[in-house]
Amino acid sequence: MVTRTSGPFEYWEVTGDAVRAAAAAPASSATAIQSLAGELEGDQVRVAQAIEGDIVAGVVANPQAARATAQKLAAQGQYAVGLLRMFAADVDEFDTTVDGINRDYHSRVSTALSVARHDPDQQDSMIDPVAVGTGIEADLRARHLKAQGVIDDAADTIASMFRQGPTDDNVRDLIRAGLIPLTSASLYPTLTLTADDTRLALDAAVHAIVLRMIEAGTLPPEVGAMSPEDFRTFLIDHPDLATRLYAQEPRPGSEWPEGALAALTMPFMTSPGGAAEVLEQRREDARALFESLAPADAAMLAMLFPRTVGNLSGVPFENRADANDVSVIAALDAERDDLADLESRHEHNQHDWDFLGLNNNDLEGPIGDSKDRIALYESILGNHRQILLFDPSGDGAIAELHGSIDASTKNVGVLVPGTGTDLSSFQGTADRANNFVENSRPGELAMISWMGGDLPDSIVQDAPFANYARDLGPLLAGFSHDVRQETAHSAGAGNDIQTTYAGHSYGGAVVGRSELAGLDADRVLHIESAGMGHDVQDLDDLPPSQRDVDRYSMTAPGDIIGDIQGMQVGDNIGHGADPDTFEGTLRLDTGDKAGTDEPNIGVGSHTNVFQEHSDAWRNMLEVFNGGTVTGYRQPEYYLPPTPYAQPVQTGWATPGERIDIP
Repeated sequence: MVTRTSGPFEYWEVTGDAVRAAAAAPASSATAIQSLAGELEGDQVRVAQAIEGDIVAGVVANPQAARATAQKLAAQGQYAVGLLRMFAADVDEFDTTVDGINRDYHSRVSTALSVARHDPDQQDSMIDPVAVGTGIEADLRARHLKAQGVIDDAADTIASMFRQGPTDDNVRDLIRAGLIPLTSASLYPTLTLTADDTRLALDAAVHAIVLRMIEAGTLPPEVGAMSPEDFRTFLIDHPDLATRLYAQEPRPGSEWPEGALAALTMPFMTSPGGAAEVLEQRREDARALFESLAPADAAMLAMLFPRTVGNLSGVPFENRADANDVSVIAALDAERDDLADLESRHEHNQHDWDFLGLNNNDLEGPIGDSKDRIALYESILGNHRQILLFDPSGDGAIAELHGSIDASTKNVGVLVPGTGTDLSSFQGTADRANNFVENSRPGELAMISWMGGDLPDSIVQDAPFANYARDLGPLLAGFSHDVRQETAHSAGAGNDIQTTYAGHSYGGAVVGRSELAGLDADRVLHIESAGMGHDVQDLDDLPPSQRDVDRYSMTAPGDIIGDIQGMQVGDNIGHGADPDTFEGTLRLDTGDKAGTDEPNIGVGSHTNVFQEHSDAWRNMLEVFNGGTVTGYRQPEYYLPPTPYAQPVQTGWATPGERIDIP
């Protein structure tokens, strides 16, 4: 709202905000009608059946006429909305001018009175403020009349544009100024836009969202002149603002691109091709939305709606990382408050009487977890880490890109951790993934560490159950399509980038269930895996999309996870077939520990396989890079207990054979 200063010079009778409010309903209606026109063209029967009354028959009989009518209504509506917004800006400019005139008036009256009062030849009682004000008003009247003439001309111009209806020139000006959506251009058959027209419209659209948030008090005024990097730094210093943005969602029916962003998260009716077809279209629409913007505008849009954009399928990874920076800033602020509360309660417990002091140390675990989360968040922000997925609630969800997907990329690997992994312990998984990138040829391998949601906390109480993998599998499958889209749109698209999904321990069960949901992978690697996924016993259990996936597994002799591989009871216990004996899977050698002839066997082998430069680690690295691997060989000096008496080979290789990955 305009801040008004009292004075003799009058403002416009209706504020610019009131004019914009009047445009809000037509804007929503025009957008809805435009959407209806498109649906009539693509699926007129389904849309018609959603309309009650006798109009159904008319629409079904004359879909093209109905579509043309809807388009015309939408075009008129969008045009009217643009004119109202244009006039609202004129009103604001006029009122601001009047503010200045009135301030000038008060200042000059005050100065004149002050001079008169201090003149020894005058007495205060002889000064007539009305007379003084009248003299000054005469000097300022011309400025007010000039401004009044400008606003009167603007009103006449807008009225004339309303009467003549949308012309190409007028519509082009409205689009360039960001007063109606760029997408409205399709409603005007003879309208053509240049590249400059489009760029001006896009820039204006995002900046308009910033200005609206400033007017609403969501953002401070100084944000209007900030670059995305400046804004990020500002948010780190003002985490309360990041928290407000994290709670904010794009408004349905609002102007492009905010309205388009909101539409991507709205519920939908299942199309004839099923939900997968709709989700794939939304993935493409999200990509197109952000790629249509200049890089700075795309980054700013992501940061204004962080919770929506950060985890939204189809958004370019760079912009997901922009959004998740804001989410991490908000989470860090909340976690610091939680830690302060835990430490205060812990200190209180040390002095609070409790039988045998049983409550003295019960908060040390949560305090340690909170400190580890804080360390993770601070590292993310301090090192500009690329977070592709983030949710701080509960045990959390997070995915991080290590390296980059660009012109030099040849392979992308995704590492899924197992039991006991949450936000407080995620750093270990991130370090393992990053280690593979650092030991590959520069730029050729990118890795993603993926913890898409809740994993089992306890090996005994939680890990035997399949519900965690059943929940996470479809999420990983969906994310795999995002990865494929990212590689297809990258500068390295011509490299035929190959993707590998590797699951460690319980993470193997997650990867297995993701194959049931249509994981888009070239290679799958089971690392000390719990199994191929609940209800996956053989290749026939997998959908046709998985027929061409190359599969690898490794289980070190003596790893106790071998005791549960291949076991399944009922609907929720166990994790399907043993990966090492699954049809078509190549079992890889876990070999020796790094720098020794000591075999990697026993209980400790479950995590020792990740020891850098060990035989097992090298085999993983070769799978991720599409290199040469070594087939499984059982140590001659190791006498395994049952059930390891006779290791089963899959038929791909003889023990210890070197195999080139297809």
